[in-house]
Amino acid sequence: MKKIILNLLSIFCILVIACKSNSIPKKPDIVPNEANWLGGADGGVWVFTKEKINSGQYLINIYTDAGSLWVEDTFRIEEKCLPMLSDAINIFDLMSGFDGKDIILKIKSPDDKYFCRLRNINKE
Repeated sequence: MKKIILNLLSIFCILVIACKSNSIPKKPDIVPNEANWLGGADGGVWVFTKEKINSGQYLINIYTDAGSLWVEDTFRIEEKCLPMLSDAINIFDLMSGFDGKDIILKIKSPDDKYFCRLRNINKE
């Protein structure tokens, strides 16, 4: 009985490790080393924050999971959310997703009605 339990536990551990390792795909060579994966097991994008232009405004490249450049543009945090953004924070740490236009952040608006966004200034 002990042997069966140990075998089942071993199989479970292997499956957990395999699932976790597949959640972030291998970064394509064309994507900059500094780019980070933004997504989950169901897909996502590679995000490279090229530079901080000024407070709340960033030049960002977004690559598909396969490595094609999708967006190269300036993103600006919504005016209402700007006071919630610390200059010391790494903006990528606040990102939770990309909807094809804007980057959704993990912080809520001051009125707590919606999640803040980095808006693509050329698609506003």
